[in-house]
Amino acid sequence: MKSLEELVFKYWGKADQNYQGKQKWHPLVYHSLDVAAVGFEYLNQEKIISNWFCNELNNNYSDWVHWASFW
Repeated sequence: MKSLEELVFKYWGKADQNYQGKQKWHPLVYHSLDVAAVGFEYLNQEKIISNWFCNELNNNYSDWVHWASFW
């Protein structure tokens, strides 16, 4: 049976195929967390977009930002 670490780090989110030397890569799990954090900050900064979605989905601001950042 594979360890959790082997499963989590098996997939990559970014890699530089042109890098000379040891391959640089960014595990998918870390890439996903980075994307969620940037999305969260973006939605908090762009109030017009977030408010539009809140109105369209009949949802409150906090729930919308957290839900959208997750997906």
